[in-house]
Amino acid sequence: MLKRIGTIGIALIVSSILGVLFLSVTARWLSPDDNARFIALWGLLFAGGSILSLLEQEISRLTSRAAAEGRGAPSATLQYLVVGVVASMLAIPVIAFSRLGTTVLGGDVVSALAVGAAYVGFSFQFFVRGTLLGSGREKAYAGVIIGEAIARFLALFALFAVSVAPLPRWALVATAAGSFAWLAFIRPTRETLEGDGEWLGKTTILTRTALLALANAFLAGILTGFPTIVTVILGSSDGLAVFFAVVVISRIPLVLLSPVQAIIIPVTTRALARGEWRRLLQLQGRLLMGIVVTSVLFAAGAWLLGPWAIRLIYGQSYEASALLIVILSVATVLLGGALLQAAVFVSLERYGTLALTWGLSLGSSAVTIAVTPGGGVAAGTMGFVVASVVALCVSGGALYHALGRSSGHLRGEPRCEVPGEA
Repeated sequence: MLKRIGTIGIALIVSSILGVLFLSVTARWLSPDDNARFIALWGLLFAGGSILSLLEQEISRLTSRAAAEGRGAPSATLQYLVVGVVASMLAIPVIAFSRLGTTVLGGDVVSALAVGAAYVGFSFQFFVRGTLLGSGREKAYAGVIIGEAIARFLALFALFAVSVAPLPRWALVATAAGSFAWLAFIRPTRETLEGDGEWLGKTTILTRTALLALANAFLAGILTGFPTIVTVILGSSDGLAVFFAVVVISRIPLVLLSPVQAIIIPVTTRALARGEWRRLLQLQGRLLMGIVVTSVLFAAGAWLLGPWAIRLIYGQSYEASALLIVILSVATVLLGGALLQAAVFVSLERYGTLALTWGLSLGSSAVTIAVTPGGGVAAGTMGFVVASVVALCVSGGALYHALGRSSGHLRGEPRCEVPGEA
């Protein structure tokens, strides 16, 4: 398991470094105003990608369960791919003619087509990643992650070679090219497909997809979209530059956690297939102990190095309180624990519980931000802390209950099933 985590972890680190370099190159190629427009387009593209990542979650679960039974990826994985592609194609006109689309896309056809192509490409990419991860092909999975970052650079250099004008649309086209890295991994993916097996009903597929999409949208609001949420609720981002900088830096624990999170679904799916529910309950207890220890370590590191790190990265004008950095860092650790626990809901097919967890977290955070007095920093800090605590408590309690019900189901006790919530 450690080897699998290491392989995926290295790929994520390399991909993250290449991503930062890509943004650095485009920032120097575009004017400041054009780069700001490109970043807005980048956010629109990857917001859709975050929602479509549900395909990887569900497909890796199905493939892992099939692998535990000695079979290849079932036909149901293709159903999820079709849903993803159709949803991506339908989303383009909706986005293009909405207020969000007209504001961000600005009526630019090339940008709209690039976003649409990226969404369709993401559908295939997450299908490929899900089948590779679920079948235990971590090296190929890591190759897709790195290939995505490399493809963007190749596309950008190709645009440089033909001397296109430095415009946001072309930087977006290069970005969209990364969602087609899966083309280099068609062969290993085909080898994992079984070609037969049970097909899922339309109601089941659509219910699960809708719940996972909703859950991912809520989660995006807590993670990448948190500064936007704060700005919308408060009505302005004035005076919040340092706070937002600390929020970004405090997410470092989540980056370190990414490789573990990636294999949670296939590992727990196989464990459940073997009836090892008691082992998962024990692991949940160890996770909570790990959260406590990690929180203490990150609090100490944030207190000693946090203000210096903020100044180093953002400049001397960014003076952040050590206490603020400690609070947000510990809250991020709690959120990381919630992410690991919530990932198991996919293995348990508790899609409604997953959406409820992140919905309660985001909702409680929004209310807290709206009612907290003392300025934007105080409101944002309390909102982030509440989101993390609620997510950890709700996911922990729900997971303990769900594993208990699964144990009864595995021992043959009757259990009621509904579409999307097995």
